[in-house]
Amino acid sequence: MALSSLVELWALYNGHCLAWDEGFRKLYVTVDSAAVVLVINKEVEATNPNRALIVACQKIVRREWACIVEHNY
Repeated sequence: MALSSLVELWALYNGHCLAWDEGFRKLYVTVDSAAVVLVINKEVEATNPNRALIVACQKIVRREWACIVEHNY
């Protein structure tokens, strides 16, 4: 995974945490990286060095709220 995608994953995670903590329950997010959208929507391999961050992003996106993450072309 490219460094830019890793940075976007961190931004996605931190932004979602902030939105959740502030009480937002409807969230629409666009990201520059199609790879980020793909990785949070599929099973991550156990050997992936970024597995912990990816799984954390997957869990927070799947919380009980209206959350859409899309790639912005």
